[in-house]
Amino acid sequence: MSDITRILSQIASGDPSAAEQLLPLVYDELRKLAAARMAQEKSDLTLQATGFVAGGQTIELEDFTLKMIDGTFFLNTQEAGPTALVFVGKGQVTFKPRPVTERGQMKIFAKSEVLEDEVSRAFLRIHPADLYRTLVPGSFVDDPQSASRLARAAEYFERHKTDAFMLDASVAGAPWWLLPGLGDAAIAFDTKRFGSLTLSLSSFDAEGVSLFNRSTQRQISAYPRASAGDQPVDDDSGLDVDALGGAPDMLADPKIQSRAAELASEAQLTLQAIRNIANAENQDALVDPAVLAKSVLMGILDAPQLRSNPYGRGEISTRIVNGACLAVKPDGSPLCEAERLAAYLPMGG
Repeated sequence: MSDITRILSQIASGDPSAAEQLLPLVYDELRKLAAARMAQEKSDLTLQATGFVAGGQTIELEDFTLKMIDGTFFLNTQEAGPTALVFVGKGQVTFKPRPVTERGQMKIFAKSEVLEDEVSRAFLRIHPADLYRTLVPGSFVDDPQSASRLARAAEYFERHKTDAFMLDASVAGAPWWLLPGLGDAAIAFDTKRFGSLTLSLSSFDAEGVSLFNRSTQRQISAYPRASAGDQPVDDDSGLDVDALGGAPDMLADPKIQSRAAELASEAQLTLQAIRNIANAENQDALVDPAVLAKSVLMGILDAPQLRSNPYGRGEISTRIVNGACLAVKPDGSPLCEAERLAAYLPMGG
């Protein structure tokens, strides 16, 4: 019996501590699946050997800039166009949250309302069509020094290509090892004072701008994208959140307890649906890559981010309702897991 199967059995038996052990194991399995998938697509997942002069170039994202002062940037090879850029050299990053409340959070974290720091390496993931509006002025001059920096760039690329968007925290777009949508992006960068940070921009999340401190596993800032307008987001319910100390004990809230129980119940239905598509003799269906891949293709495991992706359906739609992310029907009403997966569950769920 695998560790995941054992923990799931403990959860089903009512062991409250078992759930805390499950998430790290699930993320580990997801990383392995991501690495296996990427290993099959080597042409898309290597850097071009020739880099380009980085000096004078700027990466411009929402509320974020990375000015490349000196160094080299490399692009990955992909038939549809580059989806990854790796910078090695000397740069200056600036992140200024748009909402005033988030600037207060930034002041707690960075001692200033604006995060500014030196950057030595960065890994950017974008849609190919966004390259020329993200990289300004976007000139591509072969760098004669690129050979001396290729090893550092390749090491950083290998380090981040499978886990840059697999964060052990609730971060927009995680896990994200698929092609970003138009206008979406994520950039992981090493700073001098604050360690390794990741900025994620997602069109599918209510809080589409997210800055995460990978060094301490803390969320620093999260808020709606500018394109979302003035739509309210019920995320903190009036609670004070400390960017250094982390979130308060949310489990003490009866509403959170109720939602956690609901999620656990729906998760059991999802797991049962996965087991039901496996062979009867398969005792470890939940960690079988073939079964998990099949569950993605069939839509049992689905997400809006999978739209236009060849490995998933992306048919599910979600909406934030009273602070909870719910699957919804075309008319906007909630869609429970039992109804969504009725074809894969026995009568009576």
